Amino acid sequence: MSTTFTIRKAAAEDVPGVTAWVGELLEEIMSNIGEQAFNFDVVGMASRLVDFPDRGMYYVFVAGSSEGKPARIHRPV
Repeated sequence: MSTTFTIRKAAAEDVPGVTAWVGELLEEIMSNIGEQAFNFDVVGMASRLVDFPDRGMYYVFVAGSSEGKPARIHRPV
């Protein structure tokens, strides 16, 4: 079965999901290296993501299926 995905610029309603994914990614990195290398702040990250488009310095994109579900990459443990 084939699924079509679209990539679009993130919008304000994507902030909670993107923030959660960033936290998961950093947690996975720290788990794999065995070191607390990041001090992830959920509230701070969310406020920065909302502000990014206004600055014009960073861009956040999200990928989703044609059904509107966010794309996630899961790798086997």
